[in-house]
Amino acid sequence: MIFFGRQGVLKFFSFFSYIVFSLFGSITVSASGYAVLESIPGIAKDSSPGLYTYLKAVFLTGIGLAGVLAVLMIVIGGIQYIGSGMSPSGKEDAKDRITSAILGLLLALGAYLILNTINPNLVNFSS
Repeated sequence: MIFFGRQGVLKFFSFFSYIVFSLFGSITVSASGYAVLESIPGIAKDSSPGLYTYLKAVFLTGIGLAGVLAVLMIVIGGIQYIGSGMSPSGKEDAKDRITSAILGLLLALGAYLILNTINPNLVNFSS
């Protein structure tokens, strides 16, 4: 069994605390009001938004940030490709960077598409 010995006990308590905080932490956060210390797009500083408003702002900010970072990494990969000259390893690294940026962008947009396919209300944040 995995719960025998010192390592097993640590694994058990780690798993148990993860379950407890996962189940009851979200109830506590949604039930208690809190003030936002730093503003993010869609939520003003020192306001007390509900969980719905907060998740909407985080989701939209995350999708936008993923797009901006993907474009930035594509530009950096292009500059790296041009600057590598005749070095095959430099060109390969640049191609990998560009490919990874495109895959990351597709992953973020795929998450949006999957949520929209399951239920359009999951990504339609109008009240």
